[in-house]
Amino acid sequence: MEFPSDEMRRAALGEMPCDLLIKDGVLVLPNTHEVVEGDIAIHGGHIVGLFEEYEAKKTLDADGMYICPGLIDGHIHVESTMLTLTRFSTLALSHGVTTIVCDPHEIANVCGISGVAALIKESYNVPMSVLFTASSCVPASPFEMGGAVLDSRDVMQLLSSDKVVALGEMMNFPGLLQGEAVPVSKVRVAKEMGMRVDGHSPLLSGKELDAYILMGAQSDHECSLGEEALEKLRKGMWVMIREGTSAHNLDLLGYLLHKGVNLRRCMLVTDDRDVRDIAYKGYLDEVIRRAIQMGVPPIDAITLATLNPATYFSLREYGNIKIGSRADLVMVEDLEDFKVHTVLTGGQVVVENGKPTYTPQKTSFDEHILKTVHCPPVSRDMLTIHYPEPQLNTRPNNPTTQDYKKVRVRVIGLVEGSIITESLIEEVDVVGGELVPAPERDISRLAVIKRHRDGIVSQQNIPKLSLGFLHGLGIQRGAIASTIAHDAHNLVVAGIEKESMSHAIEQIRRMQGGVCIADEGGSLAWLKLEVAGLMSTEPTEKIMKNLDKVERAAHSIGCTHPSPIMALSFVALSPVPHLKLTDRGLIEDMHPVKLVLD
Repeated sequence: MEFPSDEMRRAALGEMPCDLLIKDGVLVLPNTHEVVEGDIAIHGGHIVGLFEEYEAKKTLDADGMYICPGLIDGHIHVESTMLTLTRFSTLALSHGVTTIVCDPHEIANVCGISGVAALIKESYNVPMSVLFTASSCVPASPFEMGGAVLDSRDVMQLLSSDKVVALGEMMNFPGLLQGEAVPVSKVRVAKEMGMRVDGHSPLLSGKELDAYILMGAQSDHECSLGEEALEKLRKGMWVMIREGTSAHNLDLLGYLLHKGVNLRRCMLVTDDRDVRDIAYKGYLDEVIRRAIQMGVPPIDAITLATLNPATYFSLREYGNIKIGSRADLVMVEDLEDFKVHTVLTGGQVVVENGKPTYTPQKTSFDEHILKTVHCPPVSRDMLTIHYPEPQLNTRPNNPTTQDYKKVRVRVIGLVEGSIITESLIEEVDVVGGELVPAPERDISRLAVIKRHRDGIVSQQNIPKLSLGFLHGLGIQRGAIASTIAHDAHNLVVAGIEKESMSHAIEQIRRMQGGVCIADEGGSLAWLKLEVAGLMSTEPTEKIMKNLDKVERAAHSIGCTHPSPIMALSFVALSPVPHLKLTDRGLIEDMHPVKLVLD
């Protein structure tokens, strides 16, 4: 807040009526860890009085409900919800989330700084507070390439925006540890501008963790083990406890509570959360409910999603109920149930009885953000994984002569509830000179196709792609394809038959981004994501309906994974352990490796 106006001063003194008085509420105060009955006087969108008698132009009777600060998600990629900010904010507000800190590196990897600018522009037209971090790793690592590169000058430009509060997650921790010029320069710029530096260091420990913190990383949202979180807290980091759709790390709280750790440097975040999880299960309100069920006192759980993230990002007007705070407030009837009833942002009621009170504005995007799938057609032959040895077949009809052999290959193994993948060694058959999947053992084909402009060999119109194998989807036939493939967001497709994979790819090319399930050469279901191949401008209900159709179609071809689209989206994320497939080939713990071991 800028220096308060004279009108606000007079309203605080009671010399003039305030804009709004909330009466008969029970205030949840993270500052003092108290729950106290009292009134709230609001003027100019801020709290100007507490616990005193005020006159007001309007009065809102809280009727004994608990009044909490608006919830803050300190780390989210909005693109992962498949919603534009306009649609997302309406859904998030109904669950009490009034502020988000968005790392836009998904759209940045596709469209560069103009994609980030499009989100920032949209953020001014929504009633929630949308803040950003400047994406630090575009591309995410040297082993994958998207549609753009953000250098130090781009990062400095983003950090200069009044909407940007930190440097986004520094995923290239090996580069930072080695003192490489590019990541070091970006962190140095952020530190010189007085900005926080978000970290990203899954399973990093010991001296390497010490050096990573020393070089500037101040937080981490990738902790999957209790011991990992405790070490990072002890060494001075903030730990963002993530509970998303693919990554479920809330159990860290139980470990830290058992150890008696002070949680003041912890916060609850979602990172990547499916739109249906938010709509059907909840958002941070659901995470708070589960934290309370784990034994966290209600006021502590609320503090993890209000004051703590506000403190980390130096958001002095947010995350609290105190004089001078923004009047972002959430009313609930019961703290443990934490069912959102009424929400205010800037002193305006935006949710009542759990329903939005406003109509979202329409959103439009420039042509270059709506047409981002530039790869040429991919034929079935291009998806063949050739075995380097000569074909062994001589007489396929002779029962005593095999026309194949078995070879050992690296296979990416999905881990349910985590974005970390396993590096498996499995045997697959060589048939007719090519490596083939083994659906009976849940081993499918996998391809990552570069969809950005510089991925096309223009003279020959040949797509750039990499091939491998995947375990954990459970599909028995057909294919699943998507342009959601963190972080470069190339086109990823898993399947059994090459014909189905090729068809799914072609459907996505026609839609200019999205998800497709194909079987026997035809599409079973699809979801169009025309905004950078990541989001849709359609109404939220229609997106969820089409996403339900997609997942039902995925299960019809044998898929056993509970979140196949979200799971598939992380098989190309090279900075996260262990085995990944990018447009540049197989990467294991940030090192290129070969597919075939024999």
